[in-house]
Amino acid sequence: MPVALKSPVGLLVLLLAAGCGPNQAARDADALEKARRQEGLLLTGRGVLFLQQGRPQRALPVLREAAEKIPDAAEAHFNLGLAYSQLDQPAEAAVAFERALTLAPPTPELCFALGIALRGLRRDPEAVKQLQRAAELAPHRPDYFFHLGEARRATGDFAGALEALEEATRLDSSLAEAQFYRSDLLARSNRLAEAEAGYRRTLALAPRHLQARLDLAKLYTQQQRPKEALPLLRQALDLEPRSTGAHYLLGQVYAQTGQTRQAEAELAAFQRLSTAEKFFDQGSLYARRDQWTQAIAFWTQAIEVDSSFLGAYLRLGKAQLHQQAPGSAIPLLQKALALAPQDLEARCLLGEAFLMAEDPAAARQAFVEALHLQPDAARGFYGLGRAQLMQGSLPEAMTAFRRVLDRQPDHSEAHYYLGLVYLKQKKDQAAKTCFEQSIAINPSQAQARYTLGLVFVNEKAYGQARAAFAKALELDPGHAKAREKLAQLAGPPTEQP
Repeated sequence: MPVALKSPVGLLVLLLAAGCGPNQAARDADALEKARRQEGLLLTGRGVLFLQQGRPQRALPVLREAAEKIPDAAEAHFNLGLAYSQLDQPAEAAVAFERALTLAPPTPELCFALGIALRGLRRDPEAVKQLQRAAELAPHRPDYFFHLGEARRATGDFAGALEALEEATRLDSSLAEAQFYRSDLLARSNRLAEAEAGYRRTLALAPRHLQARLDLAKLYTQQQRPKEALPLLRQALDLEPRSTGAHYLLGQVYAQTGQTRQAEAELAAFQRLSTAEKFFDQGSLYARRDQWTQAIAFWTQAIEVDSSFLGAYLRLGKAQLHQQAPGSAIPLLQKALALAPQDLEARCLLGEAFLMAEDPAAARQAFVEALHLQPDAARGFYGLGRAQLMQGSLPEAMTAFRRVLDRQPDHSEAHYYLGLVYLKQKKDQAAKTCFEQSIAINPSQAQARYTLGLVFVNEKAYGQARAAFAKALELDPGHAKAREKLAQLAGPPTEQP
Protein backbone atom coordinates (compact mmCIF):
# COMPACT_ATOMS: atom_id res chain seq x y z
CA MET A 1 0.00 0.00 0.00
CA PRO A 2 1.59 3.37 -0.98
CA VAL A 3 2.48 5.80 1.77
CA ALA A 4 1.00 9.30 1.45
CA LEU A 5 3.30 12.21 2.13
CA LYS A 6 1.89 14.56 4.71
CA SER A 7 3.82 17.62 3.53
CA PRO A 8 4.65 19.16 0.12
CA VAL A 9 8.17 19.75 1.46
CA GLY A 10 8.59 16.03 1.77
CA LEU A 11 7.45 15.61 -1.83
CA LEU A 12 9.94 18.26 -2.95
CA VAL A 13 12.80 16.49 -1.16
CA LEU A 14 11.86 13.19 -2.77
CA LEU A 15 11.70 14.77 -6.21
CA LEU A 16 15.07 16.48 -5.77
CA ALA A 17 16.66 13.23 -4.65
CA ALA A 18 15.19 11.40 -7.61
CA GLY A 19 16.34 14.08 -10.02
CA CYS A 20 19.87 14.55 -8.64
CA GLY A 21 20.75 10.93 -7.78
CA PRO A 22 22.10 9.82 -11.16
CA ASN A 23 23.95 13.09 -11.70
CA GLN A 24 25.55 12.88 -8.27
CA ALA A 25 26.57 9.26 -8.90
CA ALA A 26 28.14 10.30 -12.20
CA ARG A 27 30.02 13.12 -10.49
CA ASP A 28 31.21 10.72 -7.80
CA ALA A 29 32.39 8.27 -10.45
CA ASP A 30 34.22 11.05 -12.28
CA ALA A 31 35.89 12.15 -9.06
CA LEU A 32 36.98 8.59 -8.30
CA GLU A 33 38.33 8.19 -11.83
CA LYS A 34 40.29 11.43 -11.58
CA ALA A 35 41.70 10.40 -8.20
CA ARG A 36 42.67 7.00 -9.60
CA ARG A 37 44.41 8.56 -12.58
CA GLN A 38 46.18 11.08 -10.38
CA GLU A 39 47.42 8.29 -8.15
CA GLY A 40 48.56 6.33 -11.19
CA LEU A 41 50.48 9.32 -12.53
CA LEU A 42 52.13 9.88 -9.14
CA LEU A 43 53.13 6.22 -9.01
CA THR A 44 54.55 6.46 -12.52
CA GLY A 45 56.64 9.47 -11.51
CA ARG A 46 57.89 7.65 -8.44
CA GLY A 47 58.79 4.59 -10.49
CA VAL A 48 60.62 6.70 -13.07
CA LEU A 49 62.64 8.28 -10.26
CA PHE A 50 63.68 4.82 -9.06
CA LEU A 51 64.71 3.92 -12.62
CA GLN A 52 66.77 7.10 -12.89
CA GLN A 53 68.48 6.15 -9.63
CA GLY A 54 69.37 2.73 -11.06
CA ARG A 55 66.89 0.91 -8.77
CA PRO A 56 64.73 -1.19 -11.12
CA GLN A 57 63.84 -3.74 -8.45
CA ARG A 58 62.28 -0.99 -6.35
CA ALA A 59 60.66 0.58 -9.41
CA LEU A 60 58.99 -2.61 -10.62
CA PRO A 61 56.14 -3.01 -8.07
CA VAL A 62 55.46 0.74 -8.18
CA LEU A 63 55.19 0.79 -11.97
CA ARG A 64 53.16 -2.41 -12.00
CA GLU A 65 50.63 -0.76 -9.70
CA ALA A 66 50.68 2.39 -11.84
CA ALA A 67 49.87 0.35 -14.97
CA GLU A 68 46.96 -1.28 -13.13
CA LYS A 69 45.53 2.10 -12.07
CA ILE A 70 45.91 3.74 -15.48
CA PRO A 71 45.82 0.81 -17.92
CA ASP A 72 45.19 3.14 -20.87
CA ALA A 73 48.35 5.21 -20.23
CA ALA A 74 51.17 4.30 -22.63
CA GLU A 75 53.72 6.00 -20.39
CA ALA A 76 52.97 3.66 -17.48
CA HIS A 77 53.42 0.54 -19.62
CA PHE A 78 56.56 1.91 -21.29
CA ASN A 79 58.27 2.58 -17.97
CA LEU A 80 57.12 -0.79 -16.64
CA GLY A 81 58.82 -2.34 -19.67
CA LEU A 82 62.01 -0.42 -18.89
CA ALA A 83 62.00 -1.82 -15.35
CA TYR A 84 61.61 -5.36 -16.66
CA SER A 85 64.39 -4.74 -19.20
CA GLN A 86 66.78 -3.52 -16.54
CA LEU A 87 65.99 -6.64 -14.50
CA ASP A 88 66.77 -8.82 -17.54
CA GLN A 89 63.20 -10.05 -17.99
CA PRO A 90 62.72 -9.57 -21.75
CA ALA A 91 59.46 -11.53 -22.04
CA GLU A 92 57.67 -9.31 -19.53
CA ALA A 93 59.32 -6.22 -21.03
CA ALA A 94 58.10 -7.08 -24.52
CA VAL A 95 54.51 -7.49 -23.28
CA ALA A 96 54.62 -4.07 -21.59
CA PHE A 97 56.16 -2.35 -24.63
CA GLU A 98 53.67 -3.98 -27.00
CA ARG A 99 50.82 -2.79 -24.78
CA ALA A 100 52.24 0.75 -24.86
CA LEU A 101 52.35 0.62 -28.67
CA THR A 102 48.63 -0.12 -28.79
CA LEU A 103 47.88 2.96 -26.69
CA ALA A 104 49.94 5.69 -28.37
CA PRO A 105 51.66 6.50 -31.66
CA PRO A 106 55.09 4.86 -31.99
CA THR A 107 58.06 6.79 -30.70
CA PRO A 108 61.66 5.92 -31.54
CA GLU A 109 62.39 5.17 -27.88
CA LEU A 110 59.48 2.76 -27.59
CA CYS A 111 60.24 0.95 -30.87
CA PHE A 112 63.89 0.65 -29.92
CA ALA A 113 63.11 -0.70 -26.44
CA LEU A 114 60.70 -3.26 -27.89
CA GLY A 115 63.26 -4.27 -30.50
CA ILE A 116 65.90 -4.90 -27.85
CA ALA A 117 63.44 -6.95 -25.75
CA LEU A 118 62.54 -9.05 -28.80
CA ARG A 119 66.22 -9.65 -29.49
CA GLY A 120 66.56 -10.92 -25.93
CA LEU A 121 63.82 -13.44 -26.77
CA ARG A 122 65.59 -14.37 -30.04
CA ARG A 123 62.63 -13.10 -32.03
CA ASP A 124 65.01 -11.42 -34.45
CA PRO A 125 62.73 -10.93 -37.49
CA GLU A 126 60.24 -9.05 -35.29
CA ALA A 127 63.11 -7.15 -33.68
CA VAL A 128 64.33 -6.02 -37.10
CA LYS A 129 60.94 -4.43 -37.82
CA GLN A 130 60.91 -2.47 -34.58
CA LEU A 131 64.56 -1.41 -34.78
CA GLN A 132 64.14 -0.32 -38.39
CA ARG A 133 61.11 1.71 -37.32
CA ALA A 134 63.15 3.32 -34.54
CA ALA A 135 65.97 4.20 -36.96
CA GLU A 136 63.49 5.71 -39.42
CA LEU A 137 61.93 7.83 -36.68
CA ALA A 138 65.33 8.94 -35.31
CA PRO A 139 67.83 8.77 -38.19
CA HIS A 140 70.41 10.71 -36.15
CA ARG A 141 70.87 7.87 -33.61
CA PRO A 142 73.93 5.71 -34.41
CA ASP A 143 73.06 3.22 -31.65
CA TYR A 144 69.72 2.48 -33.34
CA PHE A 145 71.50 1.63 -36.60
CA PHE A 146 74.08 -0.47 -34.73
CA HIS A 147 71.44 -2.65 -33.09
CA LEU A 148 69.51 -2.83 -36.35
CA GLY A 149 72.70 -4.13 -37.97
CA GLU A 150 73.12 -6.76 -35.26
CA ALA A 151 69.52 -7.92 -35.63
CA ARG A 152 69.75 -8.15 -39.43
CA ARG A 153 72.99 -10.08 -39.07
CA ALA A 154 71.25 -12.54 -36.73
CA THR A 155 68.58 -13.17 -39.41
CA GLY A 156 71.24 -13.82 -42.09
CA ASP A 157 70.63 -10.53 -43.91
CA PHE A 158 74.32 -9.67 -44.18
CA ALA A 159 73.88 -7.03 -46.88
CA GLY A 160 71.24 -5.24 -44.82
CA ALA A 161 73.38 -5.58 -41.70
CA LEU A 162 76.38 -4.04 -43.45
CA GLU A 163 74.24 -1.16 -44.68
CA ALA A 164 73.02 -0.42 -41.13
CA LEU A 165 76.50 -0.69 -39.63
CA GLU A 166 77.92 1.58 -42.34
CA GLU A 167 75.35 4.19 -41.29
CA ALA A 168 76.16 3.70 -37.60
CA THR A 169 79.88 4.28 -38.19
CA ARG A 170 79.15 7.24 -40.47
CA LEU A 171 77.14 8.87 -37.69
CA ASP A 172 79.72 8.01 -35.01
CA SER A 173 83.10 6.67 -36.08
CA SER A 174 84.10 6.03 -32.45
CA LEU A 175 81.70 3.08 -31.98
CA ALA A 176 84.22 0.24 -31.64
CA GLU A 177 81.66 -2.59 -31.78
CA ALA A 178 80.05 -1.15 -34.89
CA GLN A 179 83.48 -0.93 -36.52
CA PHE A 180 84.20 -4.53 -35.51
CA TYR A 181 80.97 -6.06 -36.85
CA ARG A 182 81.27 -4.00 -40.02
CA SER A 183 84.78 -5.38 -40.53
CA ASP A 184 83.55 -8.93 -39.98
CA LEU A 185 80.90 -8.48 -42.67
CA LEU A 186 83.44 -6.94 -45.04
CA ALA A 187 85.68 -9.97 -44.54
CA ARG A 188 82.71 -12.28 -45.26
CA SER A 189 82.16 -10.32 -48.47
CA ASN A 190 85.84 -10.81 -49.43
CA ARG A 191 86.49 -7.07 -49.18
CA LEU A 192 89.69 -7.89 -47.33
CA ALA A 193 91.52 -4.56 -47.57
CA GLU A 194 88.52 -2.72 -46.12
CA ALA A 195 88.13 -5.41 -43.45
CA GLU A 196 91.79 -5.08 -42.45
CA ALA A 197 91.44 -1.31 -42.13
CA GLY A 198 88.27 -1.77 -40.09
CA TYR A 199 89.88 -4.22 -37.67
CA ARG A 200 92.80 -1.84 -37.18
CA ARG A 201 90.37 1.00 -36.53
CA THR A 202 88.58 -1.19 -33.97
CA LEU A 203 91.84 -1.91 -32.16
CA ALA A 204 92.75 1.76 -32.15
CA LEU A 205 89.44 2.47 -30.41
CA ALA A 206 89.51 -0.62 -28.13
CA PRO A 207 93.06 -1.99 -27.75
CA ARG A 208 91.87 -4.88 -25.55
CA HIS A 209 89.30 -6.11 -28.09
CA LEU A 210 90.26 -9.80 -28.21
CA GLN A 211 88.07 -10.92 -31.10
CA ALA A 212 89.16 -8.07 -33.37
CA ARG A 213 92.77 -9.07 -32.71
CA LEU A 214 92.02 -12.71 -33.50
CA ASP A 215 90.05 -11.93 -36.65
CA LEU A 216 92.79 -9.68 -37.99
CA ALA A 217 95.39 -12.36 -37.23
CA LYS A 218 93.19 -14.92 -39.02
CA LEU A 219 92.99 -12.66 -42.05
CA TYR A 220 96.81 -12.34 -42.10
CA THR A 221 97.22 -16.11 -41.66
CA GLN A 222 94.91 -16.82 -44.59
CA GLN A 223 96.93 -14.35 -46.68
CA GLN A 224 100.20 -16.09 -45.69
CA ARG A 225 101.39 -13.08 -43.67
CA PRO A 226 102.60 -14.92 -40.51
CA LYS A 227 104.99 -12.19 -39.38
CA GLU A 228 102.12 -9.73 -39.05
CA ALA A 229 99.86 -12.33 -37.42
CA LEU A 230 102.37 -13.47 -34.78
CA PRO A 231 102.48 -10.34 -32.55
CA LEU A 232 98.70 -10.05 -32.67
CA LEU A 233 98.32 -13.62 -31.41
CA ARG A 234 100.88 -13.22 -28.64
CA GLN A 235 99.04 -10.09 -27.50
CA ALA A 236 95.76 -12.05 -27.63
CA LEU A 237 97.20 -14.68 -25.27
CA ASP A 238 98.36 -11.92 -22.94
CA LEU A 239 94.74 -10.75 -22.82
CA GLU A 240 93.25 -14.26 -22.52
CA PRO A 241 95.69 -17.15 -21.94
CA ARG A 242 92.90 -19.70 -22.46
CA SER A 243 91.92 -18.43 -25.92
CA THR A 244 91.52 -21.55 -28.04
CA GLY A 245 91.36 -19.42 -31.19
CA ALA A 246 94.73 -17.84 -30.43
CA HIS A 247 96.41 -21.22 -29.80
CA TYR A 248 94.96 -22.69 -33.00
CA LEU A 249 96.07 -19.76 -35.16
CA LEU A 250 99.51 -19.74 -33.52
CA GLY A 251 99.86 -23.37 -34.51
CA GLN A 252 99.14 -22.39 -38.11
CA VAL A 253 101.54 -19.44 -38.00
CA TYR A 254 104.36 -21.59 -36.61
CA ALA A 255 103.65 -24.19 -39.28
CA GLN A 256 103.87 -21.51 -41.98
CA THR A 257 107.27 -20.41 -40.66
CA GLY A 258 108.62 -23.96 -40.37
CA GLN A 259 108.65 -24.05 -36.53
CA THR A 260 107.24 -27.56 -36.22
CA ARG A 261 107.80 -28.12 -32.49
CA GLN A 262 106.12 -24.86 -31.52
CA ALA A 263 103.25 -25.61 -33.92
CA GLU A 264 102.68 -29.03 -32.31
CA ALA A 265 102.73 -27.51 -28.82
CA GLU A 266 100.18 -24.86 -29.73
CA LEU A 267 97.86 -27.35 -31.41
CA ALA A 268 98.11 -29.65 -28.35
CA ALA A 269 97.16 -26.69 -26.13
CA PHE A 270 94.27 -25.94 -28.47
CA GLN A 271 92.98 -29.53 -28.22
CA ARG A 272 93.32 -29.64 -24.42
CA LEU A 273 91.57 -26.30 -23.87
CA SER A 274 88.86 -27.12 -26.43
CA THR A 275 88.07 -30.42 -24.73
CA ALA A 276 87.86 -28.71 -21.33
CA GLU A 277 85.58 -26.03 -22.79
CA LYS A 278 83.27 -28.70 -24.23
CA PHE A 279 82.94 -30.36 -20.82
CA PHE A 280 82.36 -26.95 -19.23
CA ASP A 281 79.65 -26.01 -21.74
CA GLN A 282 77.94 -29.37 -21.27
CA GLY A 283 77.93 -28.83 -17.52
CA SER A 284 76.44 -25.37 -17.98
CA LEU A 285 73.67 -26.87 -20.13
CA TYR A 286 72.74 -29.30 -17.35
CA ALA A 287 72.89 -26.50 -14.76
CA ARG A 288 70.33 -24.48 -16.74
CA ARG A 289 68.04 -27.51 -16.44
CA ASP A 290 68.71 -27.75 -12.68
CA GLN A 291 70.38 -31.13 -13.20
CA TRP A 292 73.17 -30.43 -10.76
CA THR A 293 74.63 -33.93 -10.42
CA GLN A 294 75.34 -34.09 -14.16
CA ALA A 295 76.58 -30.48 -14.20
CA ILE A 296 79.06 -31.18 -11.40
CA ALA A 297 80.28 -34.32 -13.18
CA PHE A 298 81.05 -32.45 -16.42
CA TRP A 299 82.72 -29.51 -14.66
CA THR A 300 84.86 -31.99 -12.73
CA GLN A 301 85.91 -33.52 -16.06
CA ALA A 302 86.81 -30.04 -17.34
CA ILE A 303 89.20 -29.59 -14.41
CA GLU A 304 90.68 -33.06 -14.92
CA VAL A 305 91.51 -32.11 -18.50
CA ASP A 306 92.76 -28.62 -17.61
CA SER A 307 93.75 -28.11 -13.98
CA SER A 308 94.21 -24.35 -14.57
CA PHE A 309 90.57 -23.77 -15.58
CA LEU A 310 89.60 -21.01 -13.14
CA GLY A 311 86.05 -20.66 -14.45
CA ALA A 312 85.35 -24.35 -13.87
CA TYR A 313 86.56 -24.17 -10.27
CA LEU A 314 84.26 -21.19 -9.65
CA ARG A 315 81.23 -22.88 -11.22
CA LEU A 316 81.92 -26.06 -9.27
CA GLY A 317 82.23 -24.07 -6.05
CA LYS A 318 78.90 -22.32 -6.73
CA ALA A 319 77.25 -25.63 -7.57
CA GLN A 320 78.38 -27.17 -4.29
CA LEU A 321 77.04 -24.15 -2.41
CA HIS A 322 73.76 -24.54 -4.30
CA GLN A 323 73.73 -28.14 -3.08
CA GLN A 324 74.33 -26.94 0.50
CA ALA A 325 77.74 -28.66 0.53
CA PRO A 326 80.21 -26.06 1.83
CA GLY A 327 82.74 -28.73 2.75
CA SER A 328 83.03 -29.65 -0.94
CA ALA A 329 82.99 -26.04 -2.10
CA ILE A 330 85.78 -24.74 0.14
CA PRO A 331 88.74 -26.70 -1.35
CA LEU A 332 87.55 -25.88 -4.89
CA LEU A 333 87.43 -22.17 -4.11
CA GLN A 334 90.79 -22.30 -2.35
CA LYS A 335 92.23 -23.85 -5.53
CA ALA A 336 90.65 -21.06 -7.56
CA LEU A 337 92.35 -18.50 -5.34
CA ALA A 338 95.67 -20.29 -5.72
CA LEU A 339 95.26 -19.78 -9.48
CA ALA A 340 94.00 -16.18 -9.20
CA PRO A 341 94.67 -14.56 -5.80
CA GLN A 342 93.17 -11.26 -6.98
CA ASP A 343 89.84 -12.75 -8.03
CA LEU A 344 87.10 -10.98 -6.05
CA GLU A 345 84.43 -13.52 -7.00
CA ALA A 346 86.46 -16.44 -5.66
CA ARG A 347 87.22 -14.57 -2.43
CA CYS A 348 83.56 -13.73 -1.80
CA LEU A 349 82.38 -17.24 -2.67
CA LEU A 350 84.89 -18.65 -0.20
CA GLY A 351 83.55 -16.33 2.49
CA GLU A 352 79.99 -17.48 1.69
CA ALA A 353 81.08 -21.11 1.92
CA PHE A 354 82.57 -20.49 5.38
CA LEU A 355 79.31 -18.78 6.44
CA MET A 356 77.36 -21.83 5.29
CA ALA A 357 79.81 -24.02 7.21
CA GLU A 358 79.15 -21.85 10.30
CA ASP A 359 82.77 -20.75 10.54
CA PRO A 360 82.34 -16.97 11.00
CA ALA A 361 86.01 -16.32 11.82
CA ALA A 362 87.21 -17.79 8.50
CA ALA A 363 84.33 -16.08 6.66
CA ARG A 364 85.23 -12.75 8.22
CA GLN A 365 88.84 -13.11 7.08
CA ALA A 366 87.76 -13.97 3.53
CA PHE A 367 85.52 -10.91 3.29
CA VAL A 368 88.18 -8.62 4.79
CA GLU A 369 90.55 -9.83 2.07
CA ALA A 370 87.83 -9.24 -0.54
CA LEU A 371 87.48 -5.65 0.67
CA HIS A 372 91.24 -5.21 0.36
CA LEU A 373 90.83 -6.12 -3.30
CA GLN A 374 87.85 -3.79 -3.79
CA PRO A 375 87.25 -1.44 -0.86
CA ASP A 376 83.75 -0.39 -1.99
CA ALA A 377 82.41 -3.89 -2.75
CA ALA A 378 78.87 -4.14 -1.37
CA ARG A 379 79.11 -7.93 -1.51
CA GLY A 380 82.17 -7.81 0.71
CA PHE A 381 80.47 -5.61 3.32
CA TYR A 382 77.35 -7.79 3.23
CA GLY A 383 79.32 -10.98 3.89
CA LEU A 384 81.42 -9.27 6.53
CA GLY A 385 78.28 -8.06 8.29
CA ARG A 386 76.84 -11.57 8.34
CA ALA A 387 80.05 -12.98 9.79
CA GLN A 388 80.14 -10.26 12.46
CA LEU A 389 76.49 -10.91 13.29
CA MET A 390 77.24 -14.63 13.75
CA GLN A 391 80.07 -13.66 16.10
CA GLY A 392 77.77 -11.37 18.09
CA SER A 393 79.64 -8.20 17.08
CA LEU A 394 76.44 -6.20 16.65
CA PRO A 395 77.83 -2.63 16.29
CA GLU A 396 80.33 -3.79 13.67
CA ALA A 397 77.66 -5.77 11.83
CA MET A 398 75.36 -2.73 11.84
CA THR A 399 78.10 -0.61 10.29
CA ALA A 400 78.76 -3.21 7.60
CA PHE A 401 75.08 -3.54 6.61
CA ARG A 402 74.68 0.23 6.50
CA ARG A 403 77.66 0.41 4.14
CA VAL A 404 75.93 -2.11 1.88
CA LEU A 405 72.81 0.03 1.84
CA ASP A 406 74.82 3.18 1.14
CA ARG A 407 75.95 1.49 -2.07
CA GLN A 408 72.83 -0.58 -2.87
CA PRO A 409 69.72 0.93 -1.25
CA ASP A 410 67.55 -1.89 -2.60
CA HIS A 411 69.60 -4.76 -1.14
CA SER A 412 66.67 -6.56 0.49
CA GLU A 413 68.88 -9.02 2.41
CA ALA A 414 70.95 -6.20 3.92
CA HIS A 415 67.73 -4.55 5.17
CA TYR A 416 66.70 -7.91 6.64
CA TYR A 417 69.98 -8.55 8.44
CA LEU A 418 70.14 -4.97 9.71
CA GLY A 419 66.67 -5.62 11.12
CA LEU A 420 68.02 -8.71 12.89
CA VAL A 421 70.73 -6.58 14.49
CA TYR A 422 68.10 -4.15 15.79
CA LEU A 423 65.92 -7.05 16.97
CA LYS A 424 68.82 -8.47 18.97
CA GLN A 425 69.33 -5.00 20.46
CA LYS A 426 65.62 -4.92 21.38
CA LYS A 427 65.02 -1.92 19.11
CA ASP A 428 61.73 -3.21 17.77
CA GLN A 429 60.60 -0.13 15.83
CA ALA A 430 63.89 0.12 13.95
CA ALA A 431 63.77 -3.64 13.29
CA LYS A 432 60.21 -3.41 11.99
CA THR A 433 61.16 -0.63 9.58
CA CYS A 434 64.01 -2.73 8.19
CA PHE A 435 61.87 -5.83 7.76
CA GLU A 436 59.14 -3.81 6.04
CA GLN A 437 61.70 -2.27 3.67
CA SER A 438 63.07 -5.73 2.90
CA ILE A 439 59.57 -7.00 2.10
CA ALA A 440 58.76 -3.93 -0.02
CA ILE A 441 61.80 -4.68 -2.17
CA ASN A 442 61.32 -8.45 -2.26
CA PRO A 443 57.73 -9.44 -1.36
CA SER A 444 58.55 -13.14 -1.72
CA GLN A 445 61.04 -13.18 1.17
CA ALA A 446 59.48 -15.51 3.74
CA GLN A 447 62.08 -15.02 6.48
CA ALA A 448 61.53 -11.26 6.63
CA ARG A 449 57.79 -11.91 7.07
CA TYR A 450 58.56 -14.29 9.93
CA THR A 451 60.84 -11.87 11.78
CA LEU A 452 58.32 -9.07 11.23
CA GLY A 453 55.80 -11.35 12.94
CA LEU A 454 58.18 -11.65 15.91
CA VAL A 455 58.19 -7.87 16.23
CA PHE A 456 54.39 -7.82 16.19
CA VAL A 457 54.35 -10.44 18.95
CA ASN A 458 56.65 -8.23 21.03
CA GLU A 459 54.18 -5.38 20.47
CA LYS A 460 51.25 -7.70 21.39
CA ALA A 461 49.76 -6.97 17.95
CA TYR A 462 48.67 -10.58 17.60
CA GLY A 463 46.39 -10.11 14.59
CA GLN A 464 49.22 -8.60 12.56
CA ALA A 465 51.59 -11.27 13.86
CA ARG A 466 49.23 -14.02 12.69
CA ALA A 467 49.01 -12.41 9.25
CA ALA A 468 52.81 -12.16 9.00
CA PHE A 469 53.39 -15.79 10.05
CA ALA A 470 50.63 -17.00 7.71
CA LYS A 471 52.21 -15.13 4.77
CA ALA A 472 55.64 -16.55 5.63
CA LEU A 473 54.13 -20.04 5.62
CA GLU A 474 52.36 -19.36 2.32
CA LEU A 475 55.67 -18.31 0.75
CA ASP A 476 57.62 -21.17 2.35
CA PRO A 477 55.37 -24.10 3.36
CA GLY A 478 58.37 -25.76 5.00
CA HIS A 479 58.99 -22.88 7.43
CA ALA A 480 58.62 -24.83 10.68
CA LYS A 481 59.09 -21.85 12.99
CA ALA A 482 56.36 -19.85 11.26
CA ARG A 483 54.01 -22.85 11.55
CA GLU A 484 54.84 -23.18 15.26
CA LYS A 485 54.23 -19.49 15.97
CA LEU A 486 50.99 -19.55 14.03
CA ALA A 487 49.82 -22.53 16.10
CA GLN A 488 50.67 -20.67 19.32
CA LEU A 489 48.63 -17.67 18.22
CA ALA A 490 45.62 -19.81 17.39
CA GLY A 491 44.62 -20.14 21.07
CA PRO A 492 42.60 -17.73 23.23
CA PRO A 493 44.21 -14.34 23.83
CA THR A 494 45.02 -15.26 27.44
CA GLU A 495 47.13 -18.18 26.21
CA GLN A 496 48.97 -16.22 23.52
CA PRO A 497 52.64 -15.37 24.04
